[in-house]
Parts: sequence; C-alpha cells; structure tokens
Amino acid sequence: VDRIEAGAYDVLFEELGVEPVTVRLLLERKAMVVFSLPNCPQCDVLREFLERRGVPTDSVFVKWDKASPQYQSLKAQLVALTGRNQFSFPQSFAGTTYLGSYDEVMAKVDAGELDDFLYKTFGISPAAAAAAASAQSEAPTQILALDEDF
Repeated sequence: VDRIEAGAYDVLFEELGVEPVTVRLLLERKAMVVFSLPNCPQCDVLREFLERRGVPTDSVFVKWDKASPQYQSLKAQLVALTGRNQFSFPQSFAGTTYLGSYDEVMAKVDAGELDDFLYKTFGISPAAAAAAASAQSEAPTQILALDEDF
C-alpha cells in the first residue's frame, strides 16, 4: 500500500492510458500537504516556520526524491493540479486548494489569510501562532566563537 501511495505504479497507469491520481488522492485525504525535496533550503525554512506556528509538520510535509522512478509522474500530476508548467519547491495545498510556493505561503501566513484554516484544521489560534513566532524571533542569538587553534 505504501508503494501505491508513493506513486510507484503511476508510470504503469500512464502506459495503459489511465491518468494517475496519486497526488490528487493524497490531497483529498489530508487537510494540508506541502510537497518538498531533499536539500531544499526553502522547504526547510517553511517547515521550521510552520512548525513554530504549531502546524504538525511531520504529517504535512511529503518529501519527494527526484531520483525515484515515479518522480516525473508525480511532478506531471502536480503541474496539472497547479496549472503551472514551472515552479519551485515547496508546493503547498490546503486540502485540494493550491496555496502556492514558498513566497506565496509565507505571505499568506504573515497576512493572516490562513488563520481560519489553521484554527479550524489544527486548532491554532492566530494569537497563539503570533506569540510562538515572536517568541522564536526574540530568542537570544548564539554566537559561535572559534578559538585560534581551529
């Protein structure tokens, strides 16, 4: 079942002329999905940002591997769902509603556009999210001192 959910058989479906629906089905099952890649700095920053606000990122983030055989099929499905031929990661959805890429999601969260969704879905009140975000930004900065022998 895990292989099916990961899109392992999408190429076979395409060869048979059947449209693969792995990505759409995942979006229909989850309240929020963020597609990310390994070694993606923007993905990591968005993950930390959402985590600080109280979003359960372990269940929200789905990491794809460009080297996997199903990646091209999954990406094609994402292109069809977003209507964009070119995009960068991360790509975010609230259910089946496309939220956008890194910059778009950060702007929406900062502007409070996702407050209702985050409250209804994860029980995160805007005040609690703002307090968590400001507490994180007010944390003392640690300075790394290297001795001369380094």
